[in-house]
This record gives sequence, C-alpha cells and structure tokens, in this order.
Amino acid sequence: MTKKILIALGAFGFILVTVAYFTLSILINKGVKTGVETFGPKITKTEVLLETANISPLNGTGVLKDLFIGNPEGFKSEKAFSANKVELNLEVASLLSDKIVIEKIYVGEPHVVYEKKLMNDNLKQLVKNIEETALGEDDDEAGSEIRFEIKEFSLENGKITVGILGKGITVPLPDIHLSGLGSNSEDGITADQMAGEIMKVVLRNTLQAVAKAGGAVVEGGADAVGDMGEKAKESLGGLKGMLKKKKDDSGN
Repeated sequence: MTKKILIALGAFGFILVTVAYFTLSILINKGVKTGVETFGPKITKTEVLLETANISPLNGTGVLKDLFIGNPEGFKSEKAFSANKVELNLEVASLLSDKIVIEKIYVGEPHVVYEKKLMNDNLKQLVKNIEETALGEDDDEAGSEIRFEIKEFSLENGKITVGILGKGITVPLPDIHLSGLGSNSEDGITADQMAGEIMKVVLRNTLQAVAKAGGAVVEGGADAVGDMGEKAKESLGGLKGMLKKKKDDSGN
C-alpha cells in the first residue's frame, strides 16, 4: 500500500514538474517575443518582428527565429537587417532580477541592407533613431528599465546588399565579436544602449566592406544604369510602333 502511494506521489510530482516546466517555458518565450515586438519599434522607430522564441527555462539556452528590423522612414528597401536564427545562452536566475545576464549571443548568416542617400544612409539613420530614444528617456524611466549584460556577442557569415538605383550588389559582411557589453556597470546597460553599441559596429563594418568592394558596387551601378537605358529604348521603340500603326490605320 505504502509503495503504491509513493509511486502515485512520484507520478503526481512528475506531472507537476512537467506542467510547471512547460508553463514557465511558454511564459518566457511568449514574453521574449512580445518584448522584442513591443519595445523594439520604440527603440529603432521602425518595424521589428520576431517569428518565434524557444528558450529552455532549465539551462537558459535558446534560439530566436526570423528576426526582422525594418528600414527607417524615407528609405525604399523593406528591411535594414534580418537574421534567420539567433542563438543565445543566458543565466536563468537573472530572469527574475532587474539585470538579465546573457553568457553568449551568436547571430549566424545575417542579412544587412545598405541604402545610401545623398547625405545619409539607412544604417546611420537607424543608429540616430536609437540614440534619440536613449536621449529621450528621463532618469526615472532609465532607472526602472530591465538592464542587460552580454558577456560575448558574435555575428558571423553575414552579407550586405548594397542598393544602387534599385539594384542590389551583395558583398560579405566582416565578422563581429564583442565582449563585456554592460560589464563595466554593476547595473548593466539598457536595451537601447545595447542596440546602439551593436548597430554602431554593424554600421562601421558595413561601411568598410562597401568601401573595400567599391569597384564591384560602381560596376553594379553602371549595369543598373545600362539596364534602365535598355528598358527606356524598348519603351520608346514600342511607343513609336504604336504611333506608326495608328497612322497607317488612319490612312494619313
């Protein structure tokens, strides 16, 4: 009898632990997705989307899928940045504190879209938006925010699409490795400070890559102009044909 009770209690305990695990997992993952899509646009002043978050409440490892950061207002491309997968490892206990400690973030094969205007570009504008958000916070808001510490951040095997006259030229994005983000302060850094630090490095590496591939970019631009010229010729030829047919039909 006692053995049966112990087995029943053990089974009941297992069920409780399982339910608690999945409930906590759902709450964490839903909270991450909601947080990214709610606070991301406030920081970048652009659309920010995340398809799914899957973080284990046991060991803190997880994957964020299909992160999308839209282009600032006034630029034609749909997005400025996207990543199919972001891997991370965080300290689970820190989720209950005011400072979330992330051991590692790895962004693999991200896609950056670089769109240049006369006096500005989309990535500079994105960094400017983030900095304006940080400057617009008062001390009370900044003090009440959840803060972060990122021990290691890596972004590897990325590509840049450089938009020239509507035609994109793809060049490699140099790898990025950062460490100790928020480690210099006991309180850590805010989300907009974290985004600003990362985006500044992305911008710097993008500009370096574009400058290095300048010949290919210029050649691509020339091709685009050539394509536009050919299309213009085709359109003009078609228009001439229509006018000639109309004239023949009228008999004049």
